[in-house]
Amino acid sequence: MKQPGVSRRDTLDGELYIPEGAEPPPADPNYLMSETFDGVAIDENKARLEGNWGSSTNLKPHVDDGYSYSAEAGASATFKLRVKKSGPYELRYFWVPHENRAKDAKIEITDSKGTRTLTVNLSEAAHEKHPWRTLGVFEFVDVLDGKLVIRQGEQGGTLHADCVHLVPAK
Repeated sequence: MKQPGVSRRDTLDGELYIPEGAEPPPADPNYLMSETFDGVAIDENKARLEGNWGSSTNLKPHVDDGYSYSAEAGASATFKLRVKKSGPYELRYFWVPHENRAKDAKIEITDSKGTRTLTVNLSEAAHEKHPWRTLGVFEFVDVLDGKLVIRQGEQGGTLHADCVHLVPAK
């Protein structure tokens, strides 16, 4: 149902495509399509979720088909980070705040220089203008997988996993 109205397929089982010259649909401020992002976007449906996770589309805006959440102690979400060209990348984490979210979520980022741990308050807005927070600039190598792991902190609360986005640093 989230396909643009101009989408077509040549056969009943064919791949959907947007015909050349067709106008794209207007942007939906409640839904972001990762395929339109520059760089590398990894939606949570490609992450390894450990523990009991639910999924929802209630909080807006979300990326692609929604987001995942877990209040279970010990739950984690691991995003594999792989780039096509080695270099420095700005790393962004997407979430929408809610009062039940973890106030001291731990985010471990592994790049070519090692692992760093950040503490993030998921009950506060990621940014005043968009639903992601830049976690910093990290160095990735095209032949090595990096990773981002999010876990609860000592205060507990609900984790929110939606999308991780890597953009070449300027």
